[in-house]
Parts: sequence; C-alpha cells; structure tokens
Amino acid sequence: MKLIRTTYPHTFNAEAFTGTSRSRETAKLPDVTPHVLRHTCASWLAQSGARMDVIAMYAGHDHPAVTRAVYAHIHPDYLAGARRIIERLVPRLL
Repeated sequence: MKLIRTTYPHTFNAEAFTGTSRSRETAKLPDVTPHVLRHTCASWLAQSGARMDVIAMYAGHDHPAVTRAVYAHIHPDYLAGARRIIERLVPRLL
C-alpha cells in the first residue's frame, strides 16, 4: 500500500484513486474522481458559511488565499458588504 503525503499533514492511500475509478465504472456513474469529491465538499462548506481557513485545511491547500480565490464567490458573505452599501443608498435614491 503506497501512502502519499499531501501538502497538509495527512496522508491518503494512492490505491483509493484506482478503487474509485473501478467502483465508478462498475456503477456506471459519470466521471467522479477524488478531486471532484474534494471540490464538492469545499463548495458545500463555503455555501454553508464555513471559514476559508477551515475549508483550506480540509481541501489541503497550503494557503487560505488559494481557497478564497476558488471558493469566495459562493460564500454567503462574499457580497454582504456591497449589499449593505446598496441598502443604505436605495432609500436616499427613492
């Protein structure tokens, strides 16, 4: 069993990639890879409002800046500042 060290201090089994492919093919599922599952998990965490540094740890990113660049647009707070400005301006315009 070959273990691969990721950028974050945890390991995973390289055979999982092969096993995932075989299982997917047997079940006649679309192309679902461990990367797709990781991205889906990170997206769900972002949509749920999880902190970017926490998502970065789960995704195995070296820096939360990478995570913010990829997932910030789906975080519920992404446009909150702009929304508050618009809400303050709209009454003045009416």
